[in-house]
Amino acid sequence: MPRRDFLSSEERIRFDTPPQLSSTERLIMTDWPLWAEEYLRQIHTPTNKVGFLLQLGYFRVVTRFFVPDRYPAVDVEWVAHSLQLSVDQIRLEDYTHNRSLYRHRAIILTNLGYQAFEETHRTALGEEARRLTHLQTRPALILDALVDFLRARRVEVPVYNTLFDVVTGALQAWDAHLQAIIEAHLTPVEKAVLDELLDNSAASPRAGGGHRYPLTELKRINQSMQPKQIAERLAQFRHLQALFTQLQPLIRRLELADDTIRYYAQYVLDNRSARMVGRVHERYLRLIAFIIHQYLSVGDALILTLLKAVAGVLNDCQEQLKEQYFQSRHGTAGLVGQVGRRSQVHIDALTEIDQTLNKINWTSDQKIEHIRQVLGKKRLASEQLAADQQRVAELQAINQPVHERTDYYAALEKASYRLQLRVSGIVQALAFDAQTSHPHLLKALLYFQERGGELSSPGLPVDFLDMAERQHVFTAGGKLRVSLYKVLLFWAVRDAIRCIRSAGSSPYGTSCFRLIV
Repeated sequence: MPRRDFLSSEERIRFDTPPQLSSTERLIMTDWPLWAEEYLRQIHTPTNKVGFLLQLGYFRVVTRFFVPDRYPAVDVEWVAHSLQLSVDQIRLEDYTHNRSLYRHRAIILTNLGYQAFEETHRTALGEEARRLTHLQTRPALILDALVDFLRARRVEVPVYNTLFDVVTGALQAWDAHLQAIIEAHLTPVEKAVLDELLDNSAASPRAGGGHRYPLTELKRINQSMQPKQIAERLAQFRHLQALFTQLQPLIRRLELADDTIRYYAQYVLDNRSARMVGRVHERYLRLIAFIIHQYLSVGDALILTLLKAVAGVLNDCQEQLKEQYFQSRHGTAGLVGQVGRRSQVHIDALTEIDQTLNKINWTSDQKIEHIRQVLGKKRLASEQLAADQQRVAELQAINQPVHERTDYYAALEKASYRLQLRVSGIVQALAFDAQTSHPHLLKALLYFQERGGELSSPGLPVDFLDMAERQHVFTAGGKLRVSLYKVLLFWAVRDAIRCIRSAGSSPYGTSCFRLIV
């Protein structure tokens, strides 16, 4: 059964090649245990001495033995120099085919408290591999886990091919298990649905000739923020959702984890659809994994679209108001200056009038006459007072929308249609978890979905809005500002939504999206 390699060719060679040691790490070659020093005195030939110490050093680093002709020259020279031997005296090709090599390995294993890798260990390793495979770990990670498994039990790590055979056997057994489930539970209707993905007879011709497979149309996820592309992405999601829903009973039986889904789905993504037509083995398993993977991926893409679209409108409205404030700053500053100066005149006049009224030696007529003089001097006649009132009213008219954010809500309402084109369909298509969603927001979303986005005042859920938003979402006459309501709803969704496709959570529920507030 053909499979993708667990490791690249470079990684496989590196696995069966001694590690490249730094000058500091290489000191382990000359930091010998006491037993090794004593045994070294019993070795007579320079080649066997160097070979023994290199085997010992590498095993202490990676718990593996290597073929001597792969020992790096720099390590050979280092050990030979530490023994005051000439490199010309070392013949590692002779050591490779010498019984001393295997005797040295046995001595190293015994003194370091390790066991040689034997058939009993291979059996135990196979059982561990099958356990890991049922946990649906990726093949490369299974291999790494098996190495850790052996090290934890102080067993020699074998060569790559041995581990590869163990992992392959476990994967083949797991694959046969999945295939048996598919053969037993895949209905003829479901099989026909999957086969249709590889049937291009009814498809429209493409520019380069031939017909595009339906499967190909589901592979590419367009990330454009244009309404037309978002609508196409939404249609793609609904198609995948229909396939996922129809296959859900079988999907639950397969119990595929995320890593397994990605492993099989990646084959479909990496290969042309025409190649899938000719591949009978694992066809349905790969297609099912692909549907799960793409359904969740397109759902993620729609969520990102929603987040990006809402953030874009909010930022645009804020920038628009900043620009308006900036453009009107000179007029506003002039009006504030006028009001400020006239306020000081009023304060001065009131202060002087207060002082006049407190003069004990003045008669009432004198006080009234002086007050008239103060009002005339400060230009506080009825005409000037009316002008002052007008300036204050103008300043209040400028400040009130800013203080109450009326202008911001108006900007949001104006931008609502642009946001609805991009987001309304997404909010209607997604399902939200009733167990973890905020009840007020969930109620508003269900209301929105049930009515297909067409809203009216009676029974409209507004509990998810704060008090200021509730005041603005209705006009003074009590009429619903529908466009503003939708923006605030989308905004609330943006702040609350989280994707829960995390480790340990099942991706096979009716939805992978939850609202968390």
